[in-house]
Amino acid sequence: MLKEKYNDSHHRFRNEVVNHYLRIFVMEMWNVFADKMEQKTQNNENASLFQRFLSFVEIHCIEHREVEFYASQLFITPKYLSEVCKKNSGKSASEWIQNYATSRII
Repeated sequence: MLKEKYNDSHHRFRNEVVNHYLRIFVMEMWNVFADKMEQKTQNNENASLFQRFLSFVEIHCIEHREVEFYASQLFITPKYLSEVCKKNSGKSASEWIQNYATSRII
């Protein structure tokens, strides 16, 4: 479409039209790029949160087996912590706590 507009030498505003099409194209591409970057940033934050959770569990799993304890340490809700765990590992926060506690007790 751009090539067609650019090659139309009889169009009085061909340069302006082509410039506007190019600007629209760049804005559309930037929108897609920005969405992907936001999603990647969110995934990185969730992965970091998950790793911090596992570190806390490794240290405290014998004396604290409640999801609420770990959520409060991470300044998030228990529900959100379980969602983050599920997204990152397929297991809930309580499953992780139980697994760590079991392995430490044995």
